[in-house]
Amino acid sequence: MKKSHQINPNRSINLFTQCLIILFKKYSTLRYCFVICFLLIPMIYFSHAICDNHQNNENKYAEVFPTHFFDTNTFRYIPISKFQSPSHRLVLLWTSLFQEYYWHQEAFFNLSTIVSCSVVHKCQFTRDKSKLSQASIVAFHLYDINRYELLDRRELNIHNQSWIFVTGESPINFYYHNPSFLPYILNQYFDRSISYKYDSPYLIYSPIVKSRILPNETLNLSLPYTVEIDTERQLNMKSLEPKKKSIVWIVSNCATFSQREKYVEELKKFIQIDIYGRCGAPCTTKNNRQCKMNLNEYYFYLAFENSRCKSYITEKFWKIMTDSNHRVVPIVMGAPEDDYKRMAPKQSYIHVDDYKTPQDLAKYLHHLIDNPKKYLQYLQWREYTKIQLRFSLPWAHLLCPLCQMAYDNPLSSNDRLNFSSWYNETAECHPDDVKMFKKCKQANLRALMSTIHGMKCP
Repeated sequence: MKKSHQINPNRSINLFTQCLIILFKKYSTLRYCFVICFLLIPMIYFSHAICDNHQNNENKYAEVFPTHFFDTNTFRYIPISKFQSPSHRLVLLWTSLFQEYYWHQEAFFNLSTIVSCSVVHKCQFTRDKSKLSQASIVAFHLYDINRYELLDRRELNIHNQSWIFVTGESPINFYYHNPSFLPYILNQYFDRSISYKYDSPYLIYSPIVKSRILPNETLNLSLPYTVEIDTERQLNMKSLEPKKKSIVWIVSNCATFSQREKYVEELKKFIQIDIYGRCGAPCTTKNNRQCKMNLNEYYFYLAFENSRCKSYITEKFWKIMTDSNHRVVPIVMGAPEDDYKRMAPKQSYIHVDDYKTPQDLAKYLHHLIDNPKKYLQYLQWREYTKIQLRFSLPWAHLLCPLCQMAYDNPLSSNDRLNFSSWYNETAECHPDDVKMFKKCKQANLRALMSTIHGMKCP
């Protein structure tokens, strides 16, 4: 058999390089030609490579069709039949969302998967901005918007499309950390919002509150309801056994516009408060969510917000309310009490605004600790009310509402949100918080403003 001759590429390149060096030294006129060729050849090669790669990517995506549904209720992938032509909407995520894992999880952002949020609401999610004209929803996280890169929506003139923004921050916190942001530029820019405010179509923090049965109807209850209520009542009674400490507070932000830290310092003079997190005893995890303490040992939990604004009731409150394993009464500071009454079960919390001073509050808390029957009245709501998360998966808490909104009719330009009045710190927040905000001005000036005004800026 004849031996095949193979060319060694490395050897060929070395020989070619040596020849070029000899010519380069011997003939000066070739030097200029060599430099030009040396620059031009790679440029031509790479430009072709980039074009080919771009074309391949386009072909790759053009050939991809949905192959599976992902059911958010069962967490299962369901194959799509070849004979099905599944109807769905496209949701375009225009910005990032901090470093939220589920918002960035690539498994749910591909053309082969349709996310099924309900029998009716099915969507694909993408970050491909070239699909802007195809999207039913364009979603923005307010904190991650770059105002210098905002699209001019009027010039786009895309119909049958809604623009939604997501925010979990109060206006004071947002403008403090984004001082160059001008709210009027977003007037009539967004159709709807997903936020903490209860006039939003979807609330970012609050769960679903459902009444099991009204207390005055207990005589007419069927056996399953009676058993359920009795079980909850026994759990409430049992929760008293390990309690031996007054108040616990888990906190990571030690300087706030609500000045909750000052309130706590005063309250500590009259009642025991154990503080964990960055502002107290260190926790075992970086995110301060797990601390070396037993929550069941405490009677009360401080759910104090960093700013006091209308509707601003965050996970600090709802995590305690949805936690059936730890039955602790939350003491709240944040939104006005009318907002808590609107959202939460009756007598499920204690609001600081009901007491003239921290000392008055401490006196009432000692009274409840000394009178178990009266304390249990703040747990009784669990017997007659169920609180459940809106969605089973954390990422679905935002993505599924966006999918549902994709099926709503878009608003006319005149009916869109008047952002500057909707998200206005002066109109929405406590006067003392606004006063402090105006003194501190912006986050990157906190050290200077703290020195000038003799106060600790957030």
